[in-house]
Amino acid sequence: MLDAVIALFWEHGFEAASLSEIVDAAGLNKSSLYNTFGSKDELFHRALDRYVTMREQMLAEATGGDRGIDDLLALVDLVGVELLSPDGRRGCLAINTTAELGFDSDRVIDMAQRYRDSIRTAMRRPLERAAKLGEIEGDLVEVYVDTAMSYLMAASLVARGGAPPAELERHLDSMRRLVESWRTS
Repeated sequence: MLDAVIALFWEHGFEAASLSEIVDAAGLNKSSLYNTFGSKDELFHRALDRYVTMREQMLAEATGGDRGIDDLLALVDLVGVELLSPDGRRGCLAINTTAELGFDSDRVIDMAQRYRDSIRTAMRRPLERAAKLGEIEGDLVEVYVDTAMSYLMAASLVARGGAPPAELERHLDSMRRLVESWRTS
């Protein structure tokens, strides 16, 4: 049920998702929805938390290898496959929510920080291994973490903005080339 609600919020955002659409997506009647979740806001935050938790698991798995730069490139490729999929064209629910609700909600601010921290950790893993393997300069790990993180978050917004696949592929190719240029060996 939460997955169906995630899809609805992901497609429309919090503000534009109507109560009737939420009830239909959840497969509950209005009173059951309110008895279970209390409010649209609470349902949204439960769905958002589930989404972020799933993303954290995906990021941890994607960057849990034993290679350096090649693992980061594999993550870029995974993001590319996702962004070019029908779901990926909607961008990232967490990033979309941050853009939509921003400073209007302490819960959104906390979620956005949690999500950025997860991305930062995921990006740091292969880059720290790359430094240990001598693939990159160790004192540039944090610079590269920030660069990769910003680049991939921006790619999500480009996808959400309706960029055609060819444009998204150019952005992803640029990211791959940039990461390759970090190699010292």
